[in-house]
Amino acid sequence: MKPSIALVSILLLGLAVHAQNSSTPPLKLVQKIPLPGVPGALDHMGIDVRGRRLFIPAEQHQTVEVVDLKAGKRIRTLSDVLWPSTIAYNPQTNEIFVTDRSGGSIKVFNGQTYELVKAIQLIAGPDNATYDPAMQLFYSISGEKWSGLPYALIAIIDTKSSQHIGDIRVESTNIQAMAIEPGDGPKKMYADMADEDKIAVIDLQKRTVLTTWSTAPECQAPMASAVDSAHHRLFVGCRMYRTQPDWWLPGRMIVMNADTGKMIAQFPAVGGSDEMFFDAASQRIYLQGYEGIADVWREVDPDHYVSIGRIQGGVHGKTSLLVPELKRYYVAVSEHRDVVEGVQGGKLEEGYVEVYDVLP
Repeated sequence: MKPSIALVSILLLGLAVHAQNSSTPPLKLVQKIPLPGVPGALDHMGIDVRGRRLFIPAEQHQTVEVVDLKAGKRIRTLSDVLWPSTIAYNPQTNEIFVTDRSGGSIKVFNGQTYELVKAIQLIAGPDNATYDPAMQLFYSISGEKWSGLPYALIAIIDTKSSQHIGDIRVESTNIQAMAIEPGDGPKKMYADMADEDKIAVIDLQKRTVLTTWSTAPECQAPMASAVDSAHHRLFVGCRMYRTQPDWWLPGRMIVMNADTGKMIAQFPAVGGSDEMFFDAASQRIYLQGYEGIADVWREVDPDHYVSIGRIQGGVHGKTSLLVPELKRYYVAVSEHRDVVEGVQGGKLEEGYVEVYDVLP
């Protein structure tokens, strides 16, 4: 029996729609918010979701730039920092927490007046950090190479009281990203030991390292990570080099079993990986790198992944922020010149924030 013309037409239409949906990029650039007069690198951002404010650390400029996302413009510059690197915002206390590498402290700003209200002193080098909103704890790297110590301390900051309540020692001189399991129960942290090509698995309740897993040779210099706790998968962005001039070389993304450290999969990825996110609702993995590229994959199941897009943004757009509540993806593009195979030249372009819609 031959299918009817109408049925064939419906089937062809369905295939066409599927093909069109498959080719739709996961991110769409909708706005650029200028940051004139802010030279140097922009680092890891924080956000006030309800107030629609984005907080951007400008490292060499020694400021925190505050952007009103509704108005699409910068509204404030905070200058009581020497080398800001990572920012967290606690909506319960309306306070902004900033790691200050040169100042050796975590700076706390009032979210309404923007006044500096406290400096939480640590040993030298607070740099990369991550915020656990469920527990209202801010974990910041200190010590290690910045202070000449042969190990790192992960300082634990209680953002409810603005107190330094403890440290976790890790035998590494270069801890980079830290991925934390969601929820408010007992949980683990996965810390990238970039100098050792390892992942430190940390029990946050006991504040101790349980074990370390090697990522070599598939992944050298792990620098970004995210975790899918429901499916017990850890995603790691790897730079595959150790020298700054080689940031433009291709990188890699690996998938590991989050319980055993077993390697599950690996994929070519953007060079200079610096930021990574996993969105449980869409089962998507986002990896941002120095080239201003966002690589996006979808988790088909715990053992299978497909690339669904590579989004080219502004050069030196190395840090980003996925905000599922707003269906937005923000990229901080540092002031830069055009780059060809690692060589900078051409007209200077001032920094800006790229605003992307997250598409279904």
